[in-house]
Amino acid sequence: MIDKTRHHIFVGGREWVVDEYHGLLEGVVLAEIELPSEDTHFELPAWVAAEVTGAEKYRKVNLVKARKKKQADRMRRARQRETKMQHLAEQSADDQGCPRLDRQKNGPLPLSEHHGI
Repeated sequence: MIDKTRHHIFVGGREWVVDEYHGLLEGVVLAEIELPSEDTHFELPAWVAAEVTGAEKYRKVNLVKARKKKQADRMRRARQRETKMQHLAEQSADDQGCPRLDRQKNGPLPLSEHHGI
């Protein structure tokens, strides 16, 4: 589900419909104006960054796909960093002659062993 707040703004006698997206599309703001014909002249308000009419990149379905891919990539990189850090920690423990414990097999350390008590 796409969540958005719709604003109606009048500029130069014309109504702009501005959709401010939340959730997955947080930060995306799209503005539309209905014109009587394609050749109707109008000026873009200063708050419009770019004309994107017809740009496939800005169709909602493509915005959602791009955001989902970005999130998946971010999660994949986080998992890679976690795996790398775990490997470095294990390598450091090996270099210092510390025994490696398999938490899967042995379970958590008892409190006295965990804190070196």
